[in-house]
Formats: sequence, C-alpha cells, structure tokens
Amino acid sequence: MLLIRGDTRVADIYLTELDRLFRHFYARDVINELAKDGSTTNPLWLVTTDQWITENYKSGGYKSNRRQMFFPPPGTPSGSWAAAAARDGDPFKDEEQRAADRRQKRRSR
Repeated sequence: MLLIRGDTRVADIYLTELDRLFRHFYARDVINELAKDGSTTNPLWLVTTDQWITENYKSGGYKSNRRQMFFPPPGTPSGSWAAAAARDGDPFKDEEQRAADRRQKRRSR
C-alpha cells in the first residue's frame, strides 16, 4: 500500500499506473482461463455490431444509471456528479441479477 499526501498529481499518476497494470494482468488472466476451458473465442476481438452498447441504454440498468450520472440527459438540472450520485438510490440493487446473467452466459458458451 502506498499513502501519498499533499500531492494529488503524484497520487493520480500512481493510481493511473496501478489501474493500467491491473487491467493488463486481469485481461491476460481472463484470456488464459478461456483458453484453458477450450474456448476459441478471442475476447479482444472488436464487436462489429451495436450489441456492446445496449447495456448502457437499458432503462434502470446499472450501466445506464452510471452513464446518466456522468452525462445527464438534455434538460436535466445541472449539478455535480456527486449530486447525481446522491440521487441514485441503490446502485447495486441489480447486482445479483447481473452476476446470474454473467454465469448463465458463461455456461451457454
């Protein structure tokens, strides 16, 4: 663990690098697990349909709520994202369903 005080620029740089490393090794782990299971699907291939974006616009869905928190629809009273986050009741209310959907998707491969 690293504690940085008084220099947000340095803290941001370290956090960005940590995030980059985590995402890199997490992706490699996922790819290795898929290969171990015999999958020939490459998760790095670009999806050429609009399928990847539908979750971001599903009414009441987690991703849609997050998108609207940072990029509110036109006509919505402006304010900080923190104010929008405070209005978001329970961002994890559908977490169990999303996990079940992911498990089902993995099983159906």
